[in-house]
Amino acid sequence: MFPKLDDSKTISDYRTRYDDLVEHIRPHVQLVFPFESEMSDQRIGNAVAKVIERVRQMKAVLGDAYTIPSARTVEVEVLLVKQEIIDLHDALYKEPEFAKFLNKQIPYRPHVTIARNVTDSEAKQIVKKYNAEGNRQEMIIDSVSIERILENGDSDEFFNHELGS
Repeated sequence: MFPKLDDSKTISDYRTRYDDLVEHIRPHVQLVFPFESEMSDQRIGNAVAKVIERVRQMKAVLGDAYTIPSARTVEVEVLLVKQEIIDLHDALYKEPEFAKFLNKQIPYRPHVTIARNVTDSEAKQIVKKYNAEGNRQEMIIDSVSIERILENGDSDEFFNHELGS
């Protein structure tokens, strides 16, 4: 999901400085972790469309940043519609197309990544600075997209479903 942020500059500033994927993919909330598969784009799109067909647009708020040291990332938590997003994530992984790709060892937490491949020390500094700035901002989630990652790291969106209003 590519949310429309009230203030995309703040997230963009952090991502430009600390996220090596900033040039390849827009800020997003991932519903399904990346996976490799021989499934057709149409089959994947149909499975997602079935799950999200009655989902309405969502207004969310970005909360505090936190770090995941083992992943060397800093993420910003999605608030307000957090449970609705978790429910979507869970529903997608109940579909046979995605079930085998679920990694139960990684708990799902809706977020927007602002830093990747940072040291523990850098991550702690980023979290402290971001949270001290009080960067609570609203965002609208009005569609769900599916992308494939190209060999150069760019994302190629091959499916987009507008959510109801």
